[in-house]
Amino acid sequence: MKRDGKIILALTMVIAVVLTAVFAYFISRTEKDFDLFYTRQMDNHASLIRKTVNLAESYTETYTRLINEDLYHRLYGLNQELASVAADQLTPEVLMTYRDNYDLAGLAIFSPVADEDIAISASTVVEEIGERTAFWGYWHEAFSALLQGETPNVGRGYARENFWVGPRSRSHYMEGYFRFAYYHNEAQGYLINGYIEDAASYDDNIRNLMDDLFAYLDEEISYIQSSSLIDLNAWEVAYHNEYSNPEDPAFIYGNFDRNLFIQLGLTPEELHAMTEMQRHVLKTASGEALIYLIPAGVAEHPYLVTALIDDSDHWLLRENAGNSFLLMGLIALVIVLLGVSFVMHHYRSQLTFEIERKEASEAFARSIAALPEFIYRCQITEDDTLLLTYNDGRSVAREQAVAMEKHYLKMNDIYPEAYTQILHENVERALTGVAQRFEVAYNGRIYEHYISRVENENEVAGFATDITEKRHQEEKARYRADHDSLTELKNRGAFELYIREITSRKPSDSYALFFMDLDHFKEVNDTYGHLLGDHLLRAVANQIRLAVTGSEGILARVGGDEFAFFFRESSKEVIEKIAENIIAGFQEPLEIEGHLLTIGVSVGIARYPQDSANDRELIHFADQAMYAVKHEPGKKYAFHRKRSV
Repeated sequence: MKRDGKIILALTMVIAVVLTAVFAYFISRTEKDFDLFYTRQMDNHASLIRKTVNLAESYTETYTRLINEDLYHRLYGLNQELASVAADQLTPEVLMTYRDNYDLAGLAIFSPVADEDIAISASTVVEEIGERTAFWGYWHEAFSALLQGETPNVGRGYARENFWVGPRSRSHYMEGYFRFAYYHNEAQGYLINGYIEDAASYDDNIRNLMDDLFAYLDEEISYIQSSSLIDLNAWEVAYHNEYSNPEDPAFIYGNFDRNLFIQLGLTPEELHAMTEMQRHVLKTASGEALIYLIPAGVAEHPYLVTALIDDSDHWLLRENAGNSFLLMGLIALVIVLLGVSFVMHHYRSQLTFEIERKEASEAFARSIAALPEFIYRCQITEDDTLLLTYNDGRSVAREQAVAMEKHYLKMNDIYPEAYTQILHENVERALTGVAQRFEVAYNGRIYEHYISRVENENEVAGFATDITEKRHQEEKARYRADHDSLTELKNRGAFELYIREITSRKPSDSYALFFMDLDHFKEVNDTYGHLLGDHLLRAVANQIRLAVTGSEGILARVGGDEFAFFFRESSKEVIEKIAENIIAGFQEPLEIEGHLLTIGVSVGIARYPQDSANDRELIHFADQAMYAVKHEPGKKYAFHRKRSV
């Protein structure tokens, strides 16, 4: 019995050692599998995040540039109208009229006061009248520079001569975000502050693009507990201020625990120098936190993505294995049963791991499919056919192009020939190693594609995003940038640019420039008010437009009651006929809002290249000719006369 007992004990010990070794190997291998799984999946997430951040920044920068130019042209036109209006004449009621005329959310006047301070002297928001700006930081610096005739250089916003627009900001008196712009009225010595509501830069194409991404990372990817996009420039400020701001502006999107990031102890210099994804294990009161840091900067905007991994399944596996070891040591006599239990446990763990891996992969596919319209991979076959090797997304479902199988389909079996040809050309270029970004119109929508070659494969991967609404917004902003908001004619900036482009080409054709000013318009404004004056200007614009129909040129409103027309024509007789048509349109009174108004027009004419081949001189000569004839009785148009030497 002793011998048998020893044999059984020895056998039990051998089996226990073998099983312990097998368990140790399993735990070690499983830990490596978890680490490899997380690393590979986070690499995939990193690629998507970087592309999404780059796309969002591109949309935001384009929109901001267009909206700033739009505000400049609105305030430039308003400044022309207020050139002769003193600040004390601008009551809230008068400002409201100008606000509505220029399609603004609000309008205010900033005037210098004692002690080098600046105050709001008039506003459509009555509550803010009298507020001073001395404690407004860089905003006050920008105001002071404008009033001194300097272009602001405060490191924020957008500036040009006599103009500055601040960054997107909240209003103290109205709900939402706004763009506040300021134009220096040199004639009257005050600032014109016009602003518009700015919600479009955070619409579905911009902010929701990032919000959706981080919502899916946190909610749909089971192993990501929380994630955030961090602005490293803002974080550097917070770091040097010892994190004094509890509402840290550095965390732009997501819900990562700020204190965990602080506990990593990484300096701003180390964060800025990071070029590859890093994995950190942080000891916490509740155990360990597994954190991934992903560089996602674009251009001059350094960003960092943080992801906290939910490692509970891994720790649960360790805990179960430890309990199994303890149980095996206490019940050595039933080692076979423990072995069977181990095999089953091992099988279940592996099965659970594979199920979770599949669920995580499917969740990731759903997350990225929810952002672009579709994601695809494709290659060019030997017979020069564009072949889809992967194709998924919302537009694919709408086309019902995939029923049982969505891979390895010919592109021209799904999409029209023209669409396929554009993709084919860009795929050829991308296969050379140069990523391609291009736009394609399809089914009344506009899609932006981004494709790049898959490393070590003769294949490209890409995604397409519906940018139809974004393009409509840009077109609207461009229209406002070069059109007068009151008459819908071209504005002065667009008019001068057109003449400059024509004259710079030195064409052989002849052109004529009309500079027109209304007679008695000021009396109409003073008698009936600015609102009726605006109606009159619209009627005048239509009358002139009718008179010049058929001529090849550009018609613009270049000032308060000044209009200009530049067109191709060499015959002096034809030029005179057009001028007479314009003047004849004002021989009879115009009926405006129930009033019969008698208005006249004086026309000054300069010719290219006879009078000058320089755009500025042409405008000056036409203006001189207009003023020369304005007070002559009878005659209402005149050509520029060169002075004899």
